[in-house]
Amino acid sequence: MANRIITIAEQLAALGDLTRTELAGRWQAAHGCPPPKGVKRPLLEHSAAWSLQTKKLGGFGPEARR
Repeated sequence: MANRIITIAEQLAALGDLTRTELAGRWQAAHGCPPPKGVKRPLLEHSAAWSLQTKKLGGFGPEARR
């Protein structure tokens, strides 16, 4: 079977299938600390999505950072 490149859209869609523990691990990797106590799943998913997109597409440009 040939290796298939997974698109960003597919990776983003797959975030909904991750466990809370997996999402918390992604938070830790992105932010360098565990997620705050009581943080809701949607925020964990948004953080994972943001991290994935910035790695693939880049973050804010210089003008937006200013």
